[in-house]
Amino acid sequence: MPRATPSLLTQLDCENADANIKDGRPAARLLTLGGGPCLQITPGKLQADGRYALSKYWLFSYSLEGHAHRIGLGSCDKLPLDRARVEALLLQKQVENASGTNSAKSAGSKTSSSTRWPRNIAQTV
Repeated sequence: MPRATPSLLTQLDCENADANIKDGRPAARLLTLGGGPCLQITPGKLQADGRYALSKYWLFSYSLEGHAHRIGLGSCDKLPLDRARVEALLLQKQVENASGTNSAKSAGSKTSSSTRWPRNIAQTV
């Protein structure tokens, strides 16, 4: 598959994406689409036709308070690219809000337990 710029990937590109090959064996691959959504491609068992079964799963990557995190959005088979991008945008807004909340919390203001991170974000997706 020819390399495409992250923002130019299409649904077909994601469906046709393959795992990396290292030492003749497939290895997991992470395609970053920019702005948070990623496609994780994980090889499975060797099939009768000589190809490996692949699992493709959407992830949302973000950083909060200097720590990297990932949240699963769903299978590539059931969640199309455009929907994964929408979900990532919604989550990115929550990350931005949480960043503001956490900086206010560290400055001495108190927040309720309902605004804690990341527990609530997973419940809203």
